[in-house]
Amino acid sequence: MKKMKEIKNWVFASGKRKAAVLTALGVTAVAGASSLAVFALWEDQGVFPSRIPAVSANTVQAAAAGGSSQLISGEEAFAAVLAHAGLTEADVTVTENHLDWDDGVQEYDIDFYTDSKEYDYTVNAQTGEVRSYSIEARKQAGTASDAGSVIGEDAALAAALKHAGLESGDVQVVKNKLDRDDGVQEYDVEFRTDSKKYEYSVNAQTGEIRSYEIDALRQTASASTVPSIAGTSAVSAPASSKSGSVIGEDAALAAALKHAGLGSGDVQVVKNKLDWDDGVQEYEIEFYSGSTEYDYSVNAQTGEIWHYDAETNGAPASSGSSSGSTGSVIGEDAALAAALKHAGLGSGDVSRTRTELDRDDGRTVYEVEFRSGGYEYEYTVNAADGSILEHQKEYDD
Repeated sequence: MKKMKEIKNWVFASGKRKAAVLTALGVTAVAGASSLAVFALWEDQGVFPSRIPAVSANTVQAAAAGGSSQLISGEEAFAAVLAHAGLTEADVTVTENHLDWDDGVQEYDIDFYTDSKEYDYTVNAQTGEVRSYSIEARKQAGTASDAGSVIGEDAALAAALKHAGLESGDVQVVKNKLDRDDGVQEYDVEFRTDSKKYEYSVNAQTGEIRSYEIDALRQTASASTVPSIAGTSAVSAPASSKSGSVIGEDAALAAALKHAGLGSGDVQVVKNKLDWDDGVQEYEIEFYSGSTEYDYSVNAQTGEIWHYDAETNGAPASSGSSSGSTGSVIGEDAALAAALKHAGLGSGDVSRTRTELDRDDGRTVYEVEFRSGGYEYEYTVNAADGSILEHQKEYDD
């Protein structure tokens, strides 16, 4: 919903402000283009709406005065991240290296991978300093992807529209881009209708839907139904009893399961928690069934489905395996200890710690976050054995 707020801010911004921001970003708006089209253009160039409001007046003036001439080159930024990662150019395959903005600072976004890991870096475009980085173990896709055998953007969009039960004339396409995730080439496809936003990941070789997400735009909160997962019936929102009362975790889970077309015996629930979002109380619910993971947000007063996504991973974890059973997890304290040890920190060195049991790619994991020395650390820890699956360190803004 943050993006919709920013679109509203953009719509009501002065003409001078709009021109200044566009100049700073190096974006040329076509005469008569709608605000939504301008946002789509930004996304196509890799500059997302959440970064636009952070462009300061000083940054705009510097850009207009040609301040970008002091930037290091993309090749120099790439050399800096290779040195940081302890790799050579021959060791890696680069998937992205482009100039971007973040919090009023120009930086290079650089992504690359080796046979076993994926790397994501941001580098200060003036100094060459590494601002943030993350490293993930690559999941092998079985067969190497052939960049020459992709289905193409039109076919990827058609597959997503068919899954959503929509036609091209019903939507406005915001993004359709070839990308790479977990060693697999895919198309990231995003489009909108008047009332909903859709995000799809489509296998670039087969056209198979790898994951999808549908959000109801809050402007249409009075709608009584949302579309159900293919093959199941729509879910009607029950009438609210009285302002401020919540339906309870059991009723929220029941609404999510009905929407997914599943029974309580078909799933393992990982999360069911009352929370707030944009001033509205909602239940955040996560569960999995077989190899599919489900993520729901349910209005805590009405039981209406605000948001859901479903993602199918590889082969489902065996019910008796240690990685798939929440009965054999190491515990939050051990997960935090593993992350701290990897970061070279002690418990007294950190603040604002958060540890949460979650499910990722068919595995039960702990998501661990903490802050220390002006940095924010994020870890994904295998809940069965304490091994570090992913880690990230970046400036705490």
